[in-house]
Amino acid sequence: KGNYGYLVVSPNGSYKYFLTENDNEAIQKLNEGNSLNETFTVVATAGGSTVPQSISIAIHGTNDRPYFTSSTPAFAGAAKVGNFEDQANDWVDTAHPGTVFVGTVTGKADVDDPTNSLVYKFAVSHTDGSTSYATEVKTDYGTISIDPATGKYTYFLDTYSAKLATALNHSNAGIDDSVKVVIIDPHSAVSEPKDITIHITPGSSGTGGSG
Repeated sequence: KGNYGYLVVSPNGSYKYFLTENDNEAIQKLNEGNSLNETFTVVATAGGSTVPQSISIAIHGTNDRPYFTSSTPAFAGAAKVGNFEDQANDWVDTAHPGTVFVGTVTGKADVDDPTNSLVYKFAVSHTDGSTSYATEVKTDYGTISIDPATGKYTYFLDTYSAKLATALNHSNAGIDDSVKVVIIDPHSAVSEPKDITIHITPGSSGTGGSG
């Protein structure tokens, strides 16, 4: 038995290697294109003599998907109809929302990148199960764009959307607008998606107004 698996040698000299420690940290850190060797010494007997021989097994890495470390179900934001704000500092305030909201996706991790040296991208998609990701998505109630390098996203509420007006007329508590966000690693592996959810509340004068 070795550090990561065991070797079975048959009397005819054939052998099989079984990788049993796939969850070992050293194995999990192997990225695509990387490998490590597990070496065994076997003894062959012939005519009363024994001859030791080394068998080296190369364990090749595969690309693991990146993932979000946060346990929260969604990245949250807020917007309010008719509350137009021109100061960027106001756009991050969920307690006093306006028609623009700015947030940042955080909590990126990848077992293949223990030194945090790989370059990742962030992207968004619709919540309808689509696997087509982009840096900007238009929803029924607004538009969200994301900086692929930093994860900073900006939501623009479509104040004059007829669908928004109809939805708010049926909900005094407000409505949610959501998109999916993912992490994409350099080998194009995509993380499980996480929601970005913007809670939209009606303004004092309906869906229009000058702020």
